Amino acid sequence: MRRALLATALFSGALVFTPPEGPTIAWSTDWLGAFEQATAEKKVVFLAVNMDGEKANDLLAAKTYGDKLLLPLSEHTVNVIASRFNHTGAGKECSRFPGVSCADHQKADIRARDQILKAGLGGEVVAPQHVWLDGSGKVLLSVAYQVSAEELAWCFVTAMRRLDPESGVKMPPGAKAPRRLVVDGVSGGDDAVRPLTEEELEETLAALKKVLWGRERVDLIVKLLATDHPDAIDAIRAELKGFGLRGGGGRRDDAAGMLEGLQALRRALVHRIGVISPPSFWKAVVEVIEDEDPLMRSEVAAALEQLAAPESLKDVKKAHGAEKDPQVEREFLRALASCGRADSAARKKLVAELKGKDADLRRNALYGLGLHAAEADVAKLLAVACASGDPLDRQAVLLGLAAASAAGQLELAEAVAADAASDEETRALAQRVIAVLKTEAPLAALGDEVVRVCGDTVRRERFYPAASGGGGGDVGGDAAGN
Repeated sequence: MRRALLATALFSGALVFTPPEGPTIAWSTDWLGAFEQATAEKKVVFLAVNMDGEKANDLLAAKTYGDKLLLPLSEHTVNVIASRFNHTGAGKECSRFPGVSCADHQKADIRARDQILKAGLGGEVVAPQHVWLDGSGKVLLSVAYQVSAEELAWCFVTAMRRLDPESGVKMPPGAKAPRRLVVDGVSGGDDAVRPLTEEELEETLAALKKVLWGRERVDLIVKLLATDHPDAIDAIRAELKGFGLRGGGGRRDDAAGMLEGLQALRRALVHRIGVISPPSFWKAVVEVIEDEDPLMRSEVAAALEQLAAPESLKDVKKAHGAEKDPQVEREFLRALASCGRADSAARKKLVAELKGKDADLRRNALYGLGLHAAEADVAKLLAVACASGDPLDRQAVLLGLAAASAAGQLELAEAVAADAASDEETRALAQRVIAVLKTEAPLAALGDEVVRVCGDTVRRERFYPAASGGGGGDVGGDAAGN
């Protein structure tokens, strides 16, 4: 039925989109004028990059840009919408972005791609993507892919405070930092994959049925990974079950080599899901949560930690409880902390690990509890750990606070930095964490520290693209056998 409706819409030329209901952000009609205004009035430029025919983009255009959290904040910024699509006839107001013409947002899209954004695979840029800049065009903050009104609100206020530390704009209740936050830069580059429109998704799935082997098949699979659609998820689930991913299995001709190559490719696919896919892809990842290969289970745990889908918590709890490998167990403990941020039972499990004898589990629990630092009882435990724990325990707490962008715990980090009883390494790390909490430095800069303190064997590039931890592999590299 979905395909029939899509075909009808495409044939008739109609856009499958609901126009905004009520007020929305006031968009500037002129790219150069927007930056000139921002410079003259010492304001932040908010750039929104949007595309048609994809779930997250459509939700942003129809509802999020008119959210009551954002509208008052957007009155303090100069706002530019960039989209390459045409929605209304020439000379008329755009039906998708009221207040501008389609020619206006198309010109902004060309400028944004040329001057600010990074092109990914196939020369495309990631959309949705949101960037906050100063009047000269310098990037203050950015966040790519799906984002909530609460996360956008946090970015608005933080960008204004970065431009003007004396800004009186208050942080709205419920605002929170996005985990994909990039400071002083934008996402994208060679590893970026943009979501597909429904038409492109149909074409990709059809091609996938015809291409059974090699690099071309792997490339088609990768194209699906950013698309929040049941058909894309189902296709990836089938690949992880082992019926696809026929990349060649390495350069060995024997059966063992083929199986080894297939397993490596499946692990690499799970890894890429953790880095770039929307949270809904947890449904695909849990297909291999009980895999007999501990390397695969570690990749699954790291992917679920990064996806942070509350719906996956039941599966994470079960996997953590059944895990016998100590290394994998602490990976699942981190996933438990991330997926269970609103779950008291998950917090209790993390707290219980603080009393255990396994130092590695304890440190990963302390790191995970950083995500729960807004809870008063957790904040007290973290303060105690910073006061009485060994240096690595203190460092785990600090890194967890940074991962959560827990600005409310800034005083704790400052206390560690000023504590003469802390060792030099811990005090130095505290200073770096303070810079992250103040949004003066990117979280990615702490990636190697997380690997060192928590003992990660799997990289979490979604949060720490510069980290040097092991694991992963490349969907489409040597694992593809090409």
